[in-house]
Amino acid sequence: MNENLIDWEKITITNNLMFCSVMQDEEICKEFLETMLQIKIDRLSYVKAEDSISNDFLGRGIRLDVHVKDSDREFDLEMQMTDTKDLPLRARFYHSLLDADALDKGQRYDMLKESFVIFICPFDVFGKELPVYSFDRICLEEASVTLGDRSHTIFFNFKAWEKANDHEIKNVLKYFQNGTVDSVLTGKINSLVTQNRYKREWRENFMTYEQDMIVREQVWYNNGLEAGIEKGAAAQKAEDEKIIQEKEQELQQRDAALQQKMSELQQNTTVLQEKLVELQQKTSELQQRDEVIHKRTTELQEKETELQQKSRELQQKDDEIAKMAEEMNRLKAMIESK
Repeated sequence: MNENLIDWEKITITNNLMFCSVMQDEEICKEFLETMLQIKIDRLSYVKAEDSISNDFLGRGIRLDVHVKDSDREFDLEMQMTDTKDLPLRARFYHSLLDADALDKGQRYDMLKESFVIFICPFDVFGKELPVYSFDRICLEEASVTLGDRSHTIFFNFKAWEKANDHEIKNVLKYFQNGTVDSVLTGKINSLVTQNRYKREWRENFMTYEQDMIVREQVWYNNGLEAGIEKGAAAQKAEDEKIIQEKEQELQQRDAALQQKMSELQQNTTVLQEKLVELQQKTSELQQRDEVIHKRTTELQEKETELQQKSRELQQKDDEIAKMAEEMNRLKAMIESK
């Protein structure tokens, strides 16, 4: 992968590797969880990106985007850019493996931590145009009765950020949607995103991300074979398809953005051409008016010249009449004297 062919400015917090990198900052991760879940956290005891949890019962394992723990709670943060149509079922599976991984043999169930599985998406999983969907288990026959299993599933739809009731949550969702920094938290996130874009180490990690994913999945595959897991190949294929789908979606989004910009450029060019035609038409009209004015001015000048000529001719006639009157008066006087 050629570094010069990558538009680093287009890599935002919604890029999976960028999201994982930013959330590994404990201060940002802690403030992010407190803001989005409206809770208080004293201290994070565990923050790990791309954390793998295996299934000891010879089943499918999972890879969590960002796995976080404090003293009595556990969080899974998933940056989900592709609508795979199975997110509720994935949430169920993630909860089950988080719980299975949390308890050792012989430990009591009351030692299970409160768990949160959180998906952050640019789409509406449930089609109700809500910015946040929060789920806890309740009794169908009596809604006031909760199961109390301390498991929570939350879906954030940052496309609907404008409808968020909480101001701080709205700011975060807005930042995920369009990169606008409107709060201290989003400022911290954006600062780290910008730093990562231009770090040599981070760029190298970005360019080798796919190769690393393939290597790790191959290790899982080989471990599955050694343990005699026949379902390993199917799980590997599903993970590969997920990565491919996400990459294809990312490429489609980039292509759509490029096409949108080209369309906007064409529209702007059309508008400019129309304005140019209007300007040319107005210029032509002004030139025509100038020609008419010039013609009328010339005609007026010619008429003025004619009037001046006629005025001179009248003056000459007046002079002649005056002379004739003077001559007549002189002759009259001579006659009268005789």
